[in-house]
Amino acid sequence: MSNKDQLLLQVTSGPRNVRLKELRKLMTSYGFKEKKTSHGYMYRHEKLIGVKMPYVAKPHGREPKVLEVYVYQCIDAIEMLQQKEMEK
Repeated sequence: MSNKDQLLLQVTSGPRNVRLKELRKLMTSYGFKEKKTSHGYMYRHEKLIGVKMPYVAKPHGREPKVLEVYVYQCIDAIEMLQQKEMEK
């Protein structure tokens, strides 16, 4: 099992305890391009054109954990990418 698969398994098993650093690493390992905005990060992938891409807001406070909503959006985008790759 590769590192990105292990990280995906870790994120999907506990979406409430995901740090921004881990989520950024996961998304870039699957080939998503990261664009920094004033309040967070937007992700794009060249194979997923015309699909709503995830946006991850920066967490506030002492615990830098990302909200579950953003984690689920990223997981959905990764699953769409995997489906596109299996179709080819």
